[in-house]
Amino acid sequence: MREFDLLKNYPSIKYRYVSKNTRNIKNRIIASYRDKEFYDGSRNNGYGGFVYDGRWRLVAKKIFKEYKLKDDAKILQIGSDKGFLLQ
Repeated sequence: MREFDLLKNYPSIKYRYVSKNTRNIKNRIIASYRDKEFYDGSRNNGYGGFVYDGRWRLVAKKIFKEYKLKDDAKILQIGSDKGFLLQ
């Protein structure tokens, strides 16, 4: 199978500032549960209300084109957290 770059057009963020005091041990414990509070709770506990903004659309189209998938194809995304690529 040939190699190709799926993330070529993915928008990149150069810097993300997180101060030393942002996350304490309580926040880290909450994040370790990887539940609703991790994904949709406070930013100090994980993603912090991470919302899909459409950035994976081009990547998904590339996957469909590369593997010649049809619109009704079944895909399993392992380790997808909130599954934004499949959305």
